[in-house]
Amino acid sequence: MARPAKKGLTYFPKDVDYYNDYKIMELLEKYGPLGVTIYDVVLCEIYRNGYYLAEPIERVAANIARVIGNKWVQKRLVLQVILDCGDI
Repeated sequence: MARPAKKGLTYFPKDVDYYNDYKIMELLEKYGPLGVTIYDVVLCEIYRNGYYLAEPIERVAANIARVIGNKWVQKRLVLQVILDCGDI
């Protein structure tokens, strides 16, 4: 019996120079480690579903706030980080 096809990716590689990338440095400078954590969770959400995420940005921000924990981050900050990632 064949294994069912999985949607999306199980793993994605991370460059060893990740933290030397000027875009990541800018994100760290502006939001600290929380900004990079939000970015990483966004990538995981995108890659879990393939190569794009067809969800309203408000819903994505709310889900990410729940994943990280509402104790640590609020939805409006997650939304701002996502928008700033697009600008960076």
